[in-house]
Amino acid sequence: MMNLLRRIKLFIFRKVIFDRYLNLRKKSLSEKFSNNGLTIISSNCISGCLYSDIGEEFNSPTVNCFFYAECFIKFSDNIEQYLALELKEVSESKYIGAVNYPLGCVGDVEIHFLHYSNFASAQKKWNDRVKRVNLNKICFIMTDRDGCTKEIAKSFLLNNVGNKIIFTTPMFSDEEINDGHIICSSENGSVISSNFTTFRKYEKYIDIVSWLNNV
Repeated sequence: MMNLLRRIKLFIFRKVIFDRYLNLRKKSLSEKFSNNGLTIISSNCISGCLYSDIGEEFNSPTVNCFFYAECFIKFSDNIEQYLALELKEVSESKYIGAVNYPLGCVGDVEIHFLHYSNFASAQKKWNDRVKRVNLNKICFIMTDRDGCTKEIAKSFLLNNVGNKIIFTTPMFSDEEINDGHIICSSENGSVISSNFTTFRKYEKYIDIVSWLNNV
C-alpha cells in the first residue's frame, strides 16, 4: 500500500508540479543559451533533455537512446569514424542479452534505443541527426551508470576530443578524477539515479547552459 501511494505521489509531482516548473525553466534557459549549432553527445537521454530545454534542434544522434560505458568511450573517442558507419539492427545485447526495445550497432559499438517503438524509426532519426553533427562544436556528457568504471571514466576525461563532463556519485569516487568530473553529493546510490536526467538533478551541480555556451 505504501509503495502504491509513493508511486501516485511521484506521478503527481512529475506530471503537475515538475512539468509546470520545467515549462517556466525552458523559457529562461533558451534565452540564456547562445551557442547555436552545438552537438551534444551523451551516454544516455541527457542530450535530448538539454536540447529540449534550450529550444535547440537535435544536432546529435544520441537522443532517446543510451550506451553501455565501454561502448560510449569507443564512440566518443572515435566519433568521426563511428558516425560514418551504417547503423545496423542487432538481435540481442552483448551486455544483457535480449531486450524489449530496438537495438542497433555501428561497428562494434552497441546502441540501445530505449524510447523507440521499432528499429526503422530509430534508424531514420539516427541518420537524420548524424547529418547535423558539428564536429567543430561538440561536447560529451556521461554518467557512471551502465558499467562505468574508474578506468573508463579516466579514459573518457583524458581524451582530447571536445569538452567533457562525467557525473558520478560519491560512492563511485570520493576524489575528482579530472576537471570534468562532477561528484554529485546528493546521489546516495552506487551509481547516478535513473531519474537524475528526468528531474534535471545535474542543475544542482553545474550551470549547464553556461558550460554549453563555452564549448
